[in-house]
Amino acid sequence: MANMPARATEFKPFVAIPACYTRASSNEARREQQRRKRAMNTPSSHHGHEPPAITPPNKARHRCAAVVLAALAAVGVAHAETKPTTRYAINLTGDSGSEIPLSSEPYSWTTHDGKVLSQGVTDDKGHAAVARQAGETHYVLETVNTRWIYTVDNACWARRDAAFARCAKLTDAVNLVAKRMADDAQDEQAAAARRRDAALARYRAAAAANDDELVWLGPLPAEWSRDDVQKQLDDVYGKIKHELDNLGDADIDVSRFVCRSPDQIGPAPDQQAVIDYMSSLREPGSTTPAQWTALVEAARKGNWLARLQIFVALGSRPKDDLVSVYRRIQLMGWLQANHVGALYTYYLGELAATGYFEGPGPGATSPIPLYAAMHGSYAAMKRAGDSLMARDEPDVQAIGKRMHDCAVQMMPVLFAK
Repeated sequence: MANMPARATEFKPFVAIPACYTRASSNEARREQQRRKRAMNTPSSHHGHEPPAITPPNKARHRCAAVVLAALAAVGVAHAETKPTTRYAINLTGDSGSEIPLSSEPYSWTTHDGKVLSQGVTDDKGHAAVARQAGETHYVLETVNTRWIYTVDNACWARRDAAFARCAKLTDAVNLVAKRMADDAQDEQAAAARRRDAALARYRAAAAANDDELVWLGPLPAEWSRDDVQKQLDDVYGKIKHELDNLGDADIDVSRFVCRSPDQIGPAPDQQAVIDYMSSLREPGSTTPAQWTALVEAARKGNWLARLQIFVALGSRPKDDLVSVYRRIQLMGWLQANHVGALYTYYLGELAATGYFEGPGPGATSPIPLYAAMHGSYAAMKRAGDSLMARDEPDVQAIGKRMHDCAVQMMPVLFAK
């Protein structure tokens, strides 16, 4: 059998919604197509400073923002000592050559301390008009994607149009899209750190109390060590791999198949608790606390099927439930040491999830599923039996029928519909 790698594992005005969210005129559509071809929002006069290249926002966002900003300006949000006029404006363009005016672009002008001076939408020539604030020389022009910071000396206000734009000196530019992405990433990192710290605190408390439902597996380490846990997991996977790498013909010789009940395979005290629990799984969410408690008690007494079911159930718990992660590895080690067949098909499924097989995984009568069937995996047993029954050889069909009938007879709850 080919060698296979061990598998390692691992938060008060009423504002109606503008109709522009759902409709745009054909002229607007054409303007939007032009904007989408532009590489960046660029003030036409930037005194040697090249603003960052950014993609214009989508049409709906532009138009709706325009409606809102224009409405706010109409009710007097901006207060300054001069009215905004295109005589005092920076021209926004949609190309690095400053040749294509960026029209219908929502914008706002503020002072360095955040006072709103003017806001609206650029005209057909891309003008973003600013109002003068007495005593102020630092002005901030902001669009959806970019923020530009200008120094506008008093002398500039004696100039008009292009001369004013040339006089205003661009001192800094901020790509707001990149900034938002960086802020979001930083927030997520901080949230992840908080979640990690909370998980570690819960684990330490559980280890100190030493009273979790699976305490009979042994005490939890006082501190969670990711490296130690990974080492334990790798060790179990290594043992499974070694076992499967060294299968002999006799290990998978189905002619030697003997039907065995759960208590003939291994200890099975309180087996009815296992049956009741497995019956509850047919309807997701129907397992009662009493059924789970009884299953845990059966596992404590050594019932191998109960321990297998708990191993499977712990796999669906959150990854930050570190107590469950640790207990699951302990159970996995026990299942391997006792050669519980279902663990081998689990291992096969883990390999398949990594893309190891580059296609469909091994069939029901390939070595590992057969080995699992010969070691008490009733699911693998029935699949293998069904496959063998479809063969042409009568003796092989007979073996398949024995395997199929055994699985259904010994564990009917597993196949009940």
